[in-house]
Amino acid sequence: MKEPLFTATVARDEKGKPIVAKGKVEFIVRLAKDSDEFSFSLKDENGKCYSVPEGTKLKMSTDEITGKTNISIQYPDDYNIDESDIQALPQLLPRLKSTLPCFFTMSNTKLSTELENGLVNDGETGLKVGGTKKRPLVTIVTVTDESDAIHSSKSLTMFQTCVKNAAYSLYKYGHSNHVFTPEMIVRTMNGKTETEYVSPQQVGAVTKALNELSFIRIRIDATQEAKARKAEINGQLIDTYEREGYLLPLERIKISAGGKTVEGYQIIKTPVELEYAEMTRQLITVKSELLDIKKVNKAGKATVVSQKSNDERIAVKMYLLSRIKVMIEDQQRKKPKQSNIILFDTLFEKTGITKDNNSRIYKNYVYDVLDFWTAEKFIKGYTKRKKQGKGGGIDAIIIDL
Repeated sequence: MKEPLFTATVARDEKGKPIVAKGKVEFIVRLAKDSDEFSFSLKDENGKCYSVPEGTKLKMSTDEITGKTNISIQYPDDYNIDESDIQALPQLLPRLKSTLPCFFTMSNTKLSTELENGLVNDGETGLKVGGTKKRPLVTIVTVTDESDAIHSSKSLTMFQTCVKNAAYSLYKYGHSNHVFTPEMIVRTMNGKTETEYVSPQQVGAVTKALNELSFIRIRIDATQEAKARKAEINGQLIDTYEREGYLLPLERIKISAGGKTVEGYQIIKTPVELEYAEMTRQLITVKSELLDIKKVNKAGKATVVSQKSNDERIAVKMYLLSRIKVMIEDQQRKKPKQSNIILFDTLFEKTGITKDNNSRIYKNYVYDVLDFWTAEKFIKGYTKRKKQGKGGGIDAIIIDL
């Protein structure tokens, strides 16, 4: 029996239907010199080329932040996609292990904040996202955990939020097929490459979080907000903005290659919250290298040695990053600034760290993070604030932008 070619999903149409490119090894695109015309083909490991259906087109788009040009293939509407072809997609995954994003992005919406404050299973909720006291601007959301039969009110943990944002980063800045492994999530949260060791404990924690996030469904009506922000789609002002879907619309896949089996995920469509954050221009984006916290020497220079990482340290780092990045953007836009004081009590509450003997360890990690970001000129520096009163310890840090 002739070995079938595997299928790589390289684009999706407006209905979410996979658009596939068939080939065993490579998808090749060539741009003719001094011309906008493309030629493309598929080549297997023996050098044999395969043609693509007549009417196949290429679509180009440029990311506004990175300047990276993405090319995807679009098959004609009457091209039949065999179900077995789609199931063969996982064979592509081993080739994606090095496709890690150069940028890390986070949702900075009121929705994202309230997901950590008991919004899940809390029924239809009106979130005040602007306006005045008499005429508030409200976005209506309903968030349901479909894995919870009781539907008790609950919140996302800071670590779940970190995993979610890492998945969003891979969706925007990773491979165009939107396929990833839990190991890639861990590395994305830590600004790593494909070579660093990832512990089974970290993989387990991320896998658990991904599975939980995939059951959370969001319905959102942001019509008022879209109109107030004069948001556009394809150059046209939005009149109505209503969306419903999963926080992370995932499909689990299992890959066997070279005698090894790897489990991974594919984001099958744009997550509702990510689309909403992009529409309202409320995404925070930084270079991934800021997440690989390096030790700093006595001269204030970053070394090549990375600080150790765990779930709590990831949460601490992401909380600091979201607070400081908003401070920086407010300063750049000359908007009313949020406080540049970060309270340790609030940080511990948000990250789920108990105030015991371990809290001193995480305070020191906060200083490690800020020392590295100072060395990298992300911030100018910081000051430790001592609590007033006799015997008062350090209760906050003041960020110098």
